[in-house]
Amino acid sequence: MKLNRNIKKHLIYLLICVAPFSFMGLDCGLADDPGYYKLIVYSVGESFSGYYMKNTDTTEINGTETSVGSNLYKYEADLGTFTSFEVSVTGVINFTSSLNVYLYEDDYQIKHYSDSINGDGDVVSIDFYYEPGSEVPAE
Repeated sequence: MKLNRNIKKHLIYLLICVAPFSFMGLDCGLADDPGYYKLIVYSVGESFSGYYMKNTDTTEINGTETSVGSNLYKYEADLGTFTSFEVSVTGVINFTSSLNVYLYEDDYQIKHYSDSINGDGDVVSIDFYYEPGSEVPAE
């Protein structure tokens, strides 16, 4: 029985010593995983239309009136992950007074663009291109 107790003691010792090193070799990869992205577009006054391109897939977008008020329009899309992203939106001439586009990565705002009309005949529009890793998001 004494040999059995020594074997158990050595096995426990071995597990205590080896276990921490076995986790050191694991790379959880959380920092390397691509982020999860979300697009939100708002307009005031009147709606907007346009598109976004995720990698090579193009999706048309149109603002829909929100329940908050009759002059606030919104479009929201869960984008998942991508290697390149482009968005182009335009408001209704003389009626869309402002336009805002937000891009979020893992619930952190990484991009925000806005445009507003300056006078009659003006049209609000926003175009931008983004590649993950092309810049460091602000904290």
